[in-house]
Amino acid sequence: DIDSNDISLGLMLARNGMKAPYWTRNKQWIEEHVKSPDDYIQIDHEKIRFDALEWGVSTSEVENLRRLTPAVIRFEKDGDWKVNYDLEFPPNAANEQNLGYCLDLAINIVLKKKEHEQLRKWPGRENSFEPPSIYIGHQVYAKARTSSEVVHEIQKGFLYTINKKVSGFADGEEFYYMSGYEEDENEKYGKNHFRGYLQEVKDNELTSSSS
Repeated sequence: DIDSNDISLGLMLARNGMKAPYWTRNKQWIEEHVKSPDDYIQIDHEKIRFDALEWGVSTSEVENLRRLTPAVIRFEKDGDWKVNYDLEFPPNAANEQNLGYCLDLAINIVLKKKEHEQLRKWPGRENSFEPPSIYIGHQVYAKARTSSEVVHEIQKGFLYTINKKVSGFADGEEFYYMSGYEEDENEKYGKNHFRGYLQEVKDNELTSSSS
């Protein structure tokens, strides 16, 4: 339901279907190309191949599973399955032997994927940093230098997320890499999304400004 000319980075990150080709993720493409329910299934084949290699699964097996099973989709958790079945398959193809082969393939792929995910380790994270009031009115830059383009000014009415601290290009400067958007009851994902770098205010700067 998002217009192709109105997709910001924040909206892209908040949406589902991230493994579908990027050009399929807008309402204009859907209105033009989705002719039956299974057309909602759009696959980035290069991404699938990379995923299979990461999981330790044969790319041929992934393609076999896709070719030997019908395309299915449902729009609600307990809704009816919508099916696309190729009538060129011979009637005797739907037999117990082929069913067992496809089921084994599917189970093996899911197991390999889960094993790969369990190997991942992530550092512990605390709650996202909330900019204190001292930052109200401060500028957010496109790059980690104060001479770069200003993409935003910290203000009330925005929700901010900061989870990285990076050194600036100039010696002695530190920045927070952040994102944010303006809350709007009429916009599900908010509006005026941005990403950029907020220069850190040092303790000595806080002391001098308060005195």
